[in-house]
Amino acid sequence: MVDEKGYVIGMLTETDFLRRLKVDTFLELLLGMLDDAFEFKHRCHETQVKEAMISPAITVTEKAGFGEVIIAFHRHEGRSMPIVDSEGRLLGMLLRKDFLAAFNPEILR
Repeated sequence: MVDEKGYVIGMLTETDFLRRLKVDTFLELLLGMLDDAFEFKHRCHETQVKEAMISPAITVTEKAGFGEVIIAFHRHEGRSMPIVDSEGRLLGMLLRKDFLAAFNPEILR
């Protein structure tokens, strides 16, 4: 999430919603929904983003090296990383799978 000036103020991931639903994986959620006794205990659609997002967001700058990006990905459970300029404004998103594929093109095959 960014503010009106483009500064990253938080990050909302699939993991954040799964945590609110008290499951570890999307597969666990789907399998639970097959159970006749399954009932949603949390109403995600009624939750505001600011309540569910991680803030402050873990970000890296566009000049970050391999090691810095790896450390940043280890600091949160998401699959994407906001890339910011030197002042913290959002430039784009780096997907973990794309980052790893850049260092090993065989992953994409």
